[in-house]
Amino acid sequence: MWTSSCCMTGCRGHRNLYTKANTVRGFCLRLPDAAPQERLASSSSRTYFEASQRMVPLFGRKWPLKGTLKLAYKLLVNDTAKFSALLLGITFAVFLMMFVTSMFVGVLNHASATVINIGSTIWVMDPAVQTVANTVGMPDYVLDAVRSMQGVKYAVPLYSGGGLAKLSDGTYQSVNIIGLDDTSLLGRPELVEGKIEDIYAENGFIAVRDAEYSKLENPHIGSEFSLNDNRGVIVGIAKVATSGLYGTPTLYTTYERAAQYLPNPRYTISYVLVEPKSLPDVQRIKQQVQALGYRLARVTAGISSFSPQRNCDWGRRERP
Repeated sequence: MWTSSCCMTGCRGHRNLYTKANTVRGFCLRLPDAAPQERLASSSSRTYFEASQRMVPLFGRKWPLKGTLKLAYKLLVNDTAKFSALLLGITFAVFLMMFVTSMFVGVLNHASATVINIGSTIWVMDPAVQTVANTVGMPDYVLDAVRSMQGVKYAVPLYSGGGLAKLSDGTYQSVNIIGLDDTSLLGRPELVEGKIEDIYAENGFIAVRDAEYSKLENPHIGSEFSLNDNRGVIVGIAKVATSGLYGTPTLYTTYERAAQYLPNPRYTISYVLVEPKSLPDVQRIKQQVQALGYRLARVTAGISSFSPQRNCDWGRRERP
């Protein structure tokens, strides 16, 4: 053990062993009583100097760093069973934290699939809408009113709804129908097969190749199906940034065809997609939409330019 007794004054058991080499800053290394004194006397000055360099202060005393780390390592790994259980527990805890976090982010990402894939800057909707999947129709005058607002560059309607498609083998499959504006096709997906102009063809639909693509029996260009007793033809295959949350395949078509094929209430405009003239005009448009009695959501770019993720700033106002 290390002792603070100074060898320069002569400590018991070390009087005969005192030399300038075995005294380092007033500290000495006391060997066990059974150790021969000749072994201590034969130690070179370099040994004591190197030992002094490895000493670090701890609670006012000097301790050998190398020996302390070695002791801590032995205490950690000496019991193999406890050490293995410790590693297993830490690994499992980290796995659970990463798994739950990634699952939460994935749910948010898939729940916002429609907003992410369409990518419009401003969305106008009914105040009763709480999620993207549950839409409430708006009358046609809302579209005209938004187009006439100051700061609006353009505004187009968007249809979002669900239907039941009858496939070629006679089975039925629920599908999500996105109706794009007939003039601009704002929000159209990126095609991997076919041409976007073919969406104007008679009974034309575009299928999305995502995780639910196989539920439509892996359709190809020219595949036919029935939607509410109306014939549909696949004219293109597209890819999107993210798929939906509920495991439903998605089909794109024009707004007029979607409203014609699917049973709808009196109002068929699910959302109004707005592009402002400049960034300062967003707040002005928001105030005008709220004065109209509807709800506005602004979508801004995500963390990176290629990331499909968006952040939404919701403005709410109850309809008078």
